[in-house]
Amino acid sequence: MSDSFEPTDGSSQGSGFGDAASFPDPTPALPHLATEFFAWLWYASERDGGTFVLPGTEGVFLFWVDDRLSFRLPDEDKARAVLTGESAAATLEARAALAGGKVVRDLRLALKREEREYSVTLRGVHLDLQGAKLPAELGAKDETSEVLYERMFLLDELWFMVGALYRRFAAERTSDDWRSAHLAAMRRWAGGLDDA
Repeated sequence: MSDSFEPTDGSSQGSGFGDAASFPDPTPALPHLATEFFAWLWYASERDGGTFVLPGTEGVFLFWVDDRLSFRLPDEDKARAVLTGESAAATLEARAALAGGKVVRDLRLALKREEREYSVTLRGVHLDLQGAKLPAELGAKDETSEVLYERMFLLDELWFMVGALYRRFAAERTSDDWRSAHLAAMRRWAGGLDDA
């Protein structure tokens, strides 16, 4: 077996990676996980009062579904219902969409750690993060490099918090009592039979 990469088109010219059109869109291994994660975020934000306790001594942060939710049918990608505005997740229409068999297509998530407030839209089967809004600069105003490092810190903190939420979801989702405890509680919550 050779260590070199051979072009897929049979030519010996070029980098061997082909043009962008030759690569298919990546297909997620488990596309249902994104919609389950979005629903879990909504549920967990209400169940836990929007408070996420980080492991060890790393503190806490707050999270909630912000001003946008969209729903789709499970076998389609097109949004069938889009709710926007203050407290979109608290509306009867949002719960009715879940109870009616729709799944969350995307949501705007707000997070707050100490005095730093963030928001980001989570979308699609690839868990795309879009439209991230970072806190205003913390204090670096003099040098361009200081502002850059500060923005890098803030973006890293946003990724850290979303990653912590996903790890908690994954731990619950892969636990032995997912169906009997967590999923059952989420279904009661979605149907309005149980407060989160």
